[in-house]
Amino acid sequence: MKKTASFIVLFISVSASAQQKNGAELNINETGTRYSDTSAHVRVIDFKTHFPLYTLKGSQFSGNFSYINEKFSDFPAAYGTDLNGLSAGLSWSRSLGQRHMLMITGDGGIYSDFVTWSSRSIRERGGFTYLTRYSERLSIGFGLEYRNQFYGNQISPVIFILYTFRDNDHWKLSGVLPFNPKLTYQVNPGNGISLEVKQTYSSYLLTAAKDSGNYVRNRKLVAALNYEHPFARNWRFNAGIGYAARQGYELYNNSTPREWYLINTPLGKKPVPIESISHRGIQFTAGLVFHPKF
Repeated sequence: MKKTASFIVLFISVSASAQQKNGAELNINETGTRYSDTSAHVRVIDFKTHFPLYTLKGSQFSGNFSYINEKFSDFPAAYGTDLNGLSAGLSWSRSLGQRHMLMITGDGGIYSDFVTWSSRSIRERGGFTYLTRYSERLSIGFGLEYRNQFYGNQISPVIFILYTFRDNDHWKLSGVLPFNPKLTYQVNPGNGISLEVKQTYSSYLLTAAKDSGNYVRNRKLVAALNYEHPFARNWRFNAGIGYAARQGYELYNNSTPREWYLINTPLGKKPVPIESISHRGIQFTAGLVFHPKF
């Protein structure tokens, strides 16, 4: 049972980019952008919490809750000023011997400008991952994720990895490919420096009367250098600077055909947005992490 519990902890640490460790995390980042001759910026507040619910004979049930707010400054009026996502979900993981584990996750939530309520603003996500521990240094997981976006159905194969370099235990490669690989240098047991690449794809329904049925689709690719520092008990502070090599905000109407997507590539005809803003920029990030001992 002790080995099973430690493997569950290992699994959660491997998939940290898609499934948070037990506890809570708050991140705030701000990125500059530009369209025509106008300078603009986007501030993102991202809160996530993950908590155990029940453990029995090698299986664990967990819950999660998240909230995200993207606030636009100096954007065209058609985009609105605030986009919000509020979701909750469950995950089930089961140890299949001492080296293998299966996890199934699912969640659903409301993603919109929160101007009015609409059942169309509900989005769902589900997926599974099969993890294998090959050695004390290497664990790899393969999975598949489905997201019901407003612009279509998104299928994403994913690879989870956790690798500690043999010649230097200070270095670790972890995260989710292709969305969030992360290379970490552990300065000491508490402080760490990391270089990570993060890709995100999302969509929000606009529910204001004049925009009813329109939605915003965003895509981001950011490379960031972060520093983490522990304080008090079970708390960590992180701060970083990054470069948004790609960030795009596209506005569509409800007559746009829904397509199937492989990660971010449409398998049918590529839709044409009403408006789009695409620009590179510097991103600043700060956050707090709390991981209690259960």
